[in-house]
Amino acid sequence: MPVLSSVSFTPAIVPGGSPATGTVKFGSVTDGAVVTLFNSNPAVVTVPTETVVNGGQSSGAFPVTTRFVTTTTVVTIMATAFGVNRMATITVTPATAPPVNDTVTIQQALWQAGILKISATSNNPNAILSVYLTASNSFMFTLTNLGGGRFQMQRPWLDNPLSITVRSNFGGAATHSTVK
Repeated sequence: MPVLSSVSFTPAIVPGGSPATGTVKFGSVTDGAVVTLFNSNPAVVTVPTETVVNGGQSSGAFPVTTRFVTTTTVVTIMATAFGVNRMATITVTPATAPPVNDTVTIQQALWQAGILKISATSNNPNAILSVYLTASNSFMFTLTNLGGGRFQMQRPWLDNPLSITVRSNFGGAATHSTVK
C-alpha cells in the first residue's frame, strides 16, 4: 500500500483573496486513493474535505481558496490517507491588489454511449479545472492537467448531463452543452 509522503501548497505564501493549489503526494504510484483534508482555519482558507489521487498516479492536486485578511495568518492543513497524517502550512497575507481571474474555454463536451469526454483550456497552466453539472451545480470531477494550459478527462457517465460548467480555482468559468 502506498504511503502518503507530503502535502504542499503553491504558492505557500498567498495574498488573501487569491487562489492557490494544494498537492498531496505518495511515495509510489497508487491504485487510487482518497485523501481526507482537515483545516485549522476554514474562515481564512477553504479546501475540499477530500481529494482523490487517480489510479496510476503518485500525486493529486486540489483547489485552495483564501479570504481577505488584515494581518498575516498561518493556516495548517492536515492530509490523511491509509492511517498516515501529513501536515503543511499556507500563509495568507493582506492583499495589495485584487486577484485576476483566468480565462477558461471548453474545447469539447461530448457524451456518447455512456462515456463523457471533456477538454478545456485555461490561460493559467497551474489552474485546477473542476466540472459541474450546470442544472444542479453539483460537482462531477476534476480534469487532468495535460500541461501548457490544456485539461482533459474521459470517464463513464450514465446519462447525458446536457450542460456542464468548468470552473477554475483561479476564478474563470465556462459553460457548454454536451453533444451526443
